[in-house]
Amino acid sequence: MIDALGNEVIVGNWYGYSKQDSSLVTVVLAKVKYIKDGKARLTNVIEKRSIYGDPFKAKEGRERTMTGNTLFPVPPQE
Repeated sequence: MIDALGNEVIVGNWYGYSKQDSSLVTVVLAKVKYIKDGKARLTNVIEKRSIYGDPFKAKEGRERTMTGNTLFPVPPQE
């Protein structure tokens, strides 16, 4: 599986992705738990949200599954 930068996704490494819905920005950081059927299962999820440019508010998020082309590598968060 290839990440957004064209590199192989590595199980155990940290990745992130972001999304925007109108003025709500969400940034997600997580560790890849495993890869199955071309998708990465993310664990240790940290979700940060901001609206209208306010400071981000962080919370723990639920595990989720994402495609590799949405993920970019980030430094370890532990």
